[in-house]
Amino acid sequence: MKFGIWRHENSIGNSAEHTIGLAMYLKSNNIDPSSIEVYVENEWQKDFVLCIDGICEKNVKFFEGIVDSSPSGDKSNVQDIYMPNVYPAFPLSYECNWDYLEKQKHLDVTLKFDSESYENKFNLPKDAIVLFHREEGTWWKRVDGSNSEPQRFVDPKIFHKLALHYANLGYKVIKIGDKNQAPLPGKYSNSELGTDYEHPNIVDFTKYLNNKGEPLWTLRDYLFILQNCKAFVSCDAGIWPLAAAMKKNMVFCNVACIFELSGMGVEEAHIDHMISAPFKGETVSLIPLTMKRFKGQMVDWMPKETTKVIYKKFFVDRHDKNGYIKVSDNSFDEIKEALESFL
Repeated sequence: MKFGIWRHENSIGNSAEHTIGLAMYLKSNNIDPSSIEVYVENEWQKDFVLCIDGICEKNVKFFEGIVDSSPSGDKSNVQDIYMPNVYPAFPLSYECNWDYLEKQKHLDVTLKFDSESYENKFNLPKDAIVLFHREEGTWWKRVDGSNSEPQRFVDPKIFHKLALHYANLGYKVIKIGDKNQAPLPGKYSNSELGTDYEHPNIVDFTKYLNNKGEPLWTLRDYLFILQNCKAFVSCDAGIWPLAAAMKKNMVFCNVACIFELSGMGVEEAHIDHMISAPFKGETVSLIPLTMKRFKGQMVDWMPKETTKVIYKKFFVDRHDKNGYIKVSDNSFDEIKEALESFL
């Protein structure tokens, strides 16, 4: 049998979702992973798939030509490939969406990156606290660009504060993310790896760039970091599903994507971010909103023993004639309290 891992917007998080779903689908249907072929578009999707037990290099291949998920598009290059069921136009499909992950969580599937075959050329520390966030203007995606779903952006200052706090306590801290993220406060120095941060306990991996400003790292490096970390703090974006499927200690914070915002008279482009949480100053006019959970399965599939989930807070201002939603990030203390339970 042939299966595909593919996303129209080339999303990291949804590619991870489908990888986990494929692992569950194989186990649920008693399909030997070593007997299948998995087709991917990108090298990093191949690295994701290789985290499924029983799949090796020979099982993974690349799509021939461009994959088209539109109803009228050419499907000849995927005619005999089972594709993610979120795209109804494909002739064959397999279940692998968030609903399926939640229904099949009893299977207790665990993904694992092969650290033994990894060349640690960056001398990345093991047992580190790993931080990931998504801020405005980062993580460009095909179709969506880099500014979609602004309710999922976070203020990097909170993550910078976390990095410095735990580094000063003696923990090794690795900051991963997009090359365009704001730098940590303080000094960086040039090195053969791009730039090194001044604190000896912090690796700002986002700034390991070549002289053209392109990353020296790949998502394969991220998989090694996650597989060997002490704990992972992630906002609502990126590679977090794989960390959850690896059963790594994870604080999944600033979660906003499970809430229904449509139908509230507010467009995403008009969401006003109020970063300080709890609010201080003139906040008496703010009215807390009880948000409807319409995609709760996105978090409900994760193992509770290794995952702490913290949600963003939503408000409206009674003095705002436009009725725009105001979004509050999780505070330093909220995230720290959740992380301490793993330390």
